[in-house]
This record gives sequence, C-alpha cells and structure tokens, in this order.
Amino acid sequence: MEPARLLAILGMSDAGKTTYLGRLWLGVHAQIGRLHAAGLPEVLRPLRDVSSYLLQGNYPPRTRRGEVTAFNVPLRWAGAKEALPFTLAFTDYSGEELERIFTQRDAGWTTAWQMRATGSLGLLLFLRPRDILKPTSARLIGPMEAAQWAHVRGEEPVPEPKKPRAAEDPAFLFDAAFAPQSSEELHRRPNPDQAVRPPTAVALVEVLQFLRQERRLLMGEAPDSNHFRVAVVVTCWDAIPRGVQDLGPEPFVKAHFPLLHDFLCSNFNSDGVRVFGLSSTGGDLADPVFLGQYEQIDPELMGNVVYHPTPGGDPISDPDIALPIGWLLEGDDALPGPRTSSP
Repeated sequence: MEPARLLAILGMSDAGKTTYLGRLWLGVHAQIGRLHAAGLPEVLRPLRDVSSYLLQGNYPPRTRRGEVTAFNVPLRWAGAKEALPFTLAFTDYSGEELERIFTQRDAGWTTAWQMRATGSLGLLLFLRPRDILKPTSARLIGPMEAAQWAHVRGEEPVPEPKKPRAAEDPAFLFDAAFAPQSSEELHRRPNPDQAVRPPTAVALVEVLQFLRQERRLLMGEAPDSNHFRVAVVVTCWDAIPRGVQDLGPEPFVKAHFPLLHDFLCSNFNSDGVRVFGLSSTGGDLADPVFLGQYEQIDPELMGNVVYHPTPGGDPISDPDIALPIGWLLEGDDALPGPRTSSP
C-alpha cells in the first residue's frame, strides 16, 4: 500500500487557517469541488465543529493563550489522473506559543514539527495582509498607497504635519510613522534589553530553514518539486484594495513580503512554489452589510482563490478554495483553465 501523503498547514496566529478548514468542510459536506472525505465520521468531527461557526455567520474562535489545537484529517483529492488520498495536518498555536517556538528554537523542535519537516509532501503557508509592516506616512510612500495600506491594517493613516519639522525632531530624519505620537506610546516602546517580536516573514523563513535542514538540503539547493511543494496563501484577499488585487497575489507577496519571496526564489524551483490569494468567506463577516448578503447565500458557495496560471500572467479566480491543496498534491495538473477574471 502506498504511504499516506501528508500535507501541513503553517502560519502565524490569526492568519485565517481555522476559517479555511471550516470552509473546506462545508464544500466537502455539500460534495462541491474535487475534495472529498476519506475517513470515518468521528475522525472528521473537528472540521464539522469548526464549520458550525461559519454556518451561523461567525468566524471560528481564535486559539487562546497556551492552547494547542491539532487536526489530522483524512481527505481525498480527485486528481486529473487518479484519486489522491492524503492527511491534512494542522496544529494551531496561540501567538504566545509560536513566539516561544521561535525564541527557543535552539532547544529543539517537537515531534509534530519534525514530522512536518520530513514527512510532508507540501506546505500551505498562510500569510495575512495585516502582518505587513509598512510606513504609514504619505511623505515616503505617497498619499494613495498610505491610505490603501492603512485600510488593509484596519488603521487610520498618520496625518501629515501642517508645518515644517525642526531638525531635532526624529520625524525630520526618519518618518512620522516612527515618531511617538504621545507620551503613552513612547512609554510602550521596548527598551534595548527587552525581547523583540519578530516580523511574520522572519519567523516563517526560520521555520522553512528548519524544514529544509531536516531534509538535508544545502543552502540554495532546491528540493524535488514532486516530493516537496510550498503553496503560499494570502488570506483575506477580498480586503485588499482593488487596485492591488488586480495585479494578483504573486506581485503582492514580492512587494510586501520581500524577505520571504527572495528566500523561496533562492531555495525552491519555480514549479515548487505557487502563490494564491484566498477569500474563505467572500467578505468580512464582521461587516453588517456583507453579513446580510452572506446569510442569504449558502456558505459553501462563498469564497474563491486567485492565482496566476502562468508566471507573470494575469490572475484568474476559481471558486474551488481547495485548489491550493490540489496543487500541492499534483502540481499544475490540478489547475483548470481560466474560468473568470480576477474579482
């Protein structure tokens, strides 16, 4: 019997992983798309429990501090040439737990992490737009882009001063976004001896380096794409400004997660990495207007993925949000022809 295929989901806390799992199950249960159940009902209960929140118009609850939630769900992908059974492994840590794993990485990794390193055929690597670290000052990036990315982060743009700054003002040499706006903000800033929380891209690159090391890969050595692929998934794609959406997810990651993008380009073959934009629900369930629309439509029909069928080509949209999983299993054979233009 062929060994079970293992796919793993990785990403920082609150990146949309659990919402994605719940939405996947809604499609499986409704027998929509090419993803199907491949186990007993009891084994699939975790996905059913998560999906119940989406049926009620709510997001699944976030992982609480110190809590670890693990899923190992047997599924089957209807591939272009044959049915492909696999196990989807997902361990969701609280943000504090992920920081502990990163800061104490020299102490060793758990068995679960080592299994991801040596046993997984592919990784779903989740990113969320709110993790982008971008100057908020329009003086450096232009007023339009400043307003767009403040909207993505759910913040108000930092207003520009109406009079010239004095030379001793830090914002004169750097940027208004990095100058404390109040005595309270100045008090909250870390001292040199305090721990610094790593940016998302830094933590994810560190995890990828660990996975590569466990596979005995040298720096710059690309793994065989048939044995190890990475699907980068940008969540909340519907919340990204329309002008940025039109360019597609690959330019988005290149522009806003350059460290991660460069690492992937340098250490994986071009056919071993693909970027997807994901909207699990089609909009923001916290928005009363959208929620009203959501409640009138079957949840399993909501959401989509956006990808580039060819490198540098125009992005297209597909309603089957399981497509990144299919691509991990069978590569470009999983990708259908263009159906619709990017939303």
